[in-house]
Amino acid sequence: MDGMPETVPAGASLVLAVLLALMGLGLLVAGRTGSTGRLRRNGLVGIRTGRSMESDESWRTVHRTAAPWLYAAGGTPLAAAVAVLFVRQPVAFLAVVLGSVALLLVFLCLGVWRGTRALPPRA
Repeated sequence: MDGMPETVPAGASLVLAVLLALMGLGLLVAGRTGSTGRLRRNGLVGIRTGRSMESDESWRTVHRTAAPWLYAAGGTPLAAAVAVLFVRQPVAFLAVVLGSVALLLVFLCLGVWRGTRALPPRA
């Protein structure tokens, strides 16, 4: 191929696997702490929409409802982290990484949507 290596360097695979694993673990922790109510309303971690930030009860409802989707979003990069350690062909490697990020975003959007829909209508 023109300018593309025949295999992905092992060091690049390892670095990306660690980054993906950390991302996945962060999402799993956010999902767990949100589902148990230990994640307090804040401006840094969690689902921060206008509706979820209105009250502590709204925050808890959104995160409790979104938790399964956050777990799925966290599991996606963890699976990709394992996969990139074994995939050496550059196109397949790129497909694993981009596919996992796309799936992660779908799960996150579904979680936000489901969590927000669980709130009672505004008066």
